[in-house]
Amino acid sequence: ARVRNLTVVSPANGVTIGSETSGGIFNVITTDCHFFRTGMRVKSDQFRGGAVRGIYFNDIRVDDAMDTVGAVSMDFGDPNPSCPPIRVPPVYDNIVFNRITGENNVNGFRLVGLFDDIIENVFLTDINVQVFNNSFECAFVEGFSRNVTSPLPVALKLQGLSRQRTSR
Repeated sequence: ARVRNLTVVSPANGVTIGSETSGGIFNVITTDCHFFRTGMRVKSDQFRGGAVRGIYFNDIRVDDAMDTVGAVSMDFGDPNPSCPPIRVPPVYDNIVFNRITGENNVNGFRLVGLFDDIIENVFLTDINVQVFNNSFECAFVEGFSRNVTSPLPVALKLQGLSRQRTSR
């Protein structure tokens, strides 16, 4: 699936992948977009299962985001009350943020996997966004960053291109 040349003005979400992931979500490319008051999200929880692979955000401008510029998380929401609460975490792999710019945003990025189910192959390249809170949350994620001028966790700043993996 491709999303391109989109302008969004909303306090909700510019482009969101998830939260329902049980059937799998593959090869979604979002490019040449401008988001005002919102950002990009890939979200699910530990009960929805499925795989989320090959998600690309390229050449995106985010201005005045009221929450995060970009988020990849496995801790979204509560279990569906209509379904039995059987824990089946989704598999996240190959999620790319490339050439992301913007100004006047509240927070940077939030990348959060699960203690026993990390998010793999998250790539951040050529990121230049202004944020007020200097925030970048990163836990249970493996990947790398290159040419990121936005606030990053200390571990990412120190290791640059090396692979990032949290301990289990």
